[in-house]
Amino acid sequence: MKKSFSRIVLFSVVLCCVLYAAEYAIDSYYLKKANSKFTRFFAHKIDADIMIFGSSVAYHQLDPAMVSDSTGLQTYNMAWDAFFFVQYKALVHEFVSYSKRCKYVIFSCDFDNLGRNKLITRPDLFLALLHNDHVYEALHDIEPEKMWRARYVPGYKLTLLNTSFYRSIIFPPKTPAVDNGYSAVTTDDWEVVSDTLHPFHARFNEEVYASLKSTIDELTAKGIKVIIVMPPVYKEGYDRILNAEAIRERYAALVRKDVYFIDRTQDTLLSGSRSNFVNYSHLNRRGAEIYSRTLAGQIREIVEE
Repeated sequence: MKKSFSRIVLFSVVLCCVLYAAEYAIDSYYLKKANSKFTRFFAHKIDADIMIFGSSVAYHQLDPAMVSDSTGLQTYNMAWDAFFFVQYKALVHEFVSYSKRCKYVIFSCDFDNLGRNKLITRPDLFLALLHNDHVYEALHDIEPEKMWRARYVPGYKLTLLNTSFYRSIIFPPKTPAVDNGYSAVTTDDWEVVSDTLHPFHARFNEEVYASLKSTIDELTAKGIKVIIVMPPVYKEGYDRILNAEAIRERYAALVRKDVYFIDRTQDTLLSGSRSNFVNYSHLNRRGAEIYSRTLAGQIREIVEE
């Protein structure tokens, strides 16, 4: 009986060690081979005078090259599709911990930015980084039980690795010739499905808002100025966001010394014409170029203060 129990314990210990070793090996290989802007970022290879965070309204709409040309400051775009603050706060806190040159952080905030996600966006980009406390805390805030198991239960994380994860290892992308994190929108066509949008309340969570405030405090305490930007929304889409004014007011309430708010939601250059958008909340190629150029000028005014 004692021998059987000892064998079970020994087998369990060996199995745990094998699973941990497998996870460690796969994580290490991914971080070495995947070559995404996220692996470069968490290897602390990305630093800039101006860093942009946000979702697709930054990733495809705010060209860092135009900001750099206007301000004379190196600018990098760390935004990604469907990344809202509850998730990309991991990037912000990591960046603050290592940046040697950052002077400005830009938060590009659509009306859903301060909602609380039920699911992690693109978990394959972060599963190899769960040892990082900033990543773990942010992802645990979204899917607590799953992320706890992924970090602490031997082998569980292996069940979460998907095709995108392995594709990044087998077919790693090359580092772009101009590595500024930006992916320009390539279409000028309107998405007809947008015409079916009904009036709705945009997501807003008080705990996420409080987290944004504390993050801003952390940035300004380190001498980094914060620029909150709300990008253009097509006028018919804006009218269907029932709590639009209330959310704009909450962002405006964050303004103080070293914290700026640029509200372009009802932009006179862009919001009045469908020809500038692909849907109610996303600019097309033409609109993004106008937006990036004019916003770069507004950022320059802040820099020159």
